[in-house]
Amino acid sequence: MRIMMILQFNPLSIFQSTSINFITRIAIQFLLVFCCSFSNLFASKPLTSDTSIVELKTIDTTKIENFRSDSDFIYDRIPPPPETPWESFKRWFWEQIAKLFNSNEFSIFWDYFKWILIVVLIFLAILWIFKSEIRGVFINKKASNVPHFIAADENIHEMNFDVLIEKAINEKNYKEAIRLSYLKVLKQLTDADLIRWEIDKTNLDYANELANSEYEFPFNKVTKVFEYLWYGDFELNSTQFNVEIKKFIELSTKLKN
Repeated sequence: MRIMMILQFNPLSIFQSTSINFITRIAIQFLLVFCCSFSNLFASKPLTSDTSIVELKTIDTTKIENFRSDSDFIYDRIPPPPETPWESFKRWFWEQIAKLFNSNEFSIFWDYFKWILIVVLIFLAILWIFKSEIRGVFINKKASNVPHFIAADENIHEMNFDVLIEKAINEKNYKEAIRLSYLKVLKQLTDADLIRWEIDKTNLDYANELANSEYEFPFNKVTKVFEYLWYGDFELNSTQFNVEIKKFIELSTKLKN
């Protein structure tokens, strides 16, 4: 066995092993020298001190307390009690209202409604400014040339209406008889403190003063007759006059009692 081992021994292998170890040592030494030189290159640069300002952050205790008291951040709270039927209905109702207001149909409706409302307000403003009566829009065009139903020099408190009305009837001036009868009614209403007479007031003003009174309806009837005759350019015959004058006589008699 020994003879065989001696025979197998190769002197060249010892040389090869010695050469490899030598090369390895040389490589390691070279790397150490390179690393030391590289580190010295950086070590040669002077170090600068950090002069930046350090800002200390503090926690606002007020905000912390606010978070602690906020129910959204309390996760161990007791859940609310279940909704009652009434509360469920209210919640459903307001949800439907919200859906309605957010729908496209309501948006279109609101656009039209705004313009209609503007037109109505303008119309009411015109009526208020000019104190116009609605029926005055539809009267005959000739009414614009008709003078006011009382002259500036006429004073209803000094006029003898019974004599003047009888004279107009005898002259078959039925239109004038109706006018005088209407003025007589206005005088009686004024004397009874039911209206406040002013020459520049409209018939609508007097009707508003009599609203909700027992004289509202009969006054509106005689006013309608008077306006159709005086402003509408209508003429009455004796038969028609006898029918219409009764309305004035009834109201005048009621005011005397």
